[in-house]
Amino acid sequence: MYFSRIRLRNDADPKQLVGLTGYREHQALWNLFDPDPQASRDFLFRRDETQAQPIYYLVSQRQPTDRRNLWQIETKDYYPNLRPGQTLAFSLRANPVIARSDGKGRSQRNDLVMDIKKQTGWQKLPADERPALDGLLQQAGESWLEPRLQKAGA
Repeated sequence: MYFSRIRLRNDADPKQLVGLTGYREHQALWNLFDPDPQASRDFLFRRDETQAQPIYYLVSQRQPTDRRNLWQIETKDYYPNLRPGQTLAFSLRANPVIARSDGKGRSQRNDLVMDIKKQTGWQKLPADERPALDGLLQQAGESWLEPRLQKAGA
């Protein structure tokens, strides 16, 4: 495995980062790996915005390379020595998506917030009768995340 610190090159145009959020950001990082139609996503990243330009920290199965001459990439081998029962801390930024059958044999995907609003009829309720959305989101987010953490061994 590899651990990489990735940032925009000093001589690159910072306009290259405009609009680089969400899916586009993920796509830009995905493009740092040789195209392999059989490859699944084999990296995790964190965006750090404490500097003038964002810095990405990436853990990956494959070594990233910059074919566009846009990024400064520092990479080292990464083999953490983890023990069973060890407690780790992490932060997670995710956009959970829920797929539900539309009753016609197809599946409709909504992000977690829209799904909660549809399932509870939240928007149709008078404002003073609506349950607190923060509480609903926390509960639904934990329910969405728990099986994924278990599957990953966390």
